[in-house]
Amino acid sequence: MPTWAMISFQDSSSSSMEQLILFHDYTMMLITLITVLVMVSMMFIAYYKITDRFLLQNQT
Repeated sequence: MPTWAMISFQDSSSSSMEQLILFHDYTMMLITLITVLVMVSMMFIAYYKITDRFLLQNQT
């Protein structure tokens, strides 16, 4: 039975709906992991961009 504090779907009444809920949970976990990895890599690139200018200083 759904309540106000529930984050996920309500309880399933069939096995196919249970499989869809498991697929949804797995997919959301994967999307969250990819998003965090992209954000960390963007922050890493933005932070270390200052040090990269010394590597390319004499390449004209």
